[in-house]
Amino acid sequence: MVRARKEEIEPYGDLILGVDPAGGGTDFTAIAWRRGHCITKIEKRRDLDTMQVCGWIGKIIREDKPARVNVDISGLGIGIHDRLLEQHSFGLIRGVNFAGKPIEPPVLDEAGKPGGGPANRRAEMWANLKTALSGRFSIPDRERLQGDLTSVGYKYNSAGQLQLESKQDMRRRGVPSPDEGDAVALCFSEPAGSPVIQARNFYGKIAYPQRSFV
Repeated sequence: MVRARKEEIEPYGDLILGVDPAGGGTDFTAIAWRRGHCITKIEKRRDLDTMQVCGWIGKIIREDKPARVNVDISGLGIGIHDRLLEQHSFGLIRGVNFAGKPIEPPVLDEAGKPGGGPANRRAEMWANLKTALSGRFSIPDRERLQGDLTSVGYKYNSAGQLQLESKQDMRRRGVPSPDEGDAVALCFSEPAGSPVIQARNFYGKIAYPQRSFV
């Protein structure tokens, strides 16, 4: 972690934004910028309503022209996601449900049955982030970010799957919500945490091969 804060890597490739929305209270809406093997910037704001968050993201889209904007839709973010879809293309805006199923195939045990791996999308993306940090990767030199990335507890469920501590459980033990950490993790939504955007257009036309029947 400390090494990643001191790494000097040239940002390259597609810009991916991770957006972790928040309501009122002590939580922040946090946005992270990723290019290649770099988290180049993190910004956060408190006490924004849905339309204010959409306006903030819209300004970033116009100025920075990201290739993908990943929004956590497991709570307040669903309204933000839907409004952004009205304003921008489907290929640009992606809703990510932290509680949803992982997108990568489950790990198989010796008997060929699924077992282990992440329990949900949030655990999957944090695992991808952890893998990136084990190699050469650059993150902003921020104490709060390091605190977020090291404060989240975890356990393994009965199926041997990785499950991260919820924000509610963290608050109960007096630890703030890892807003910056979740925003950074949202930049790792592609398979294996790749910085290369994978096209997934579910609304594209289906092309059938030309063939004749006798």
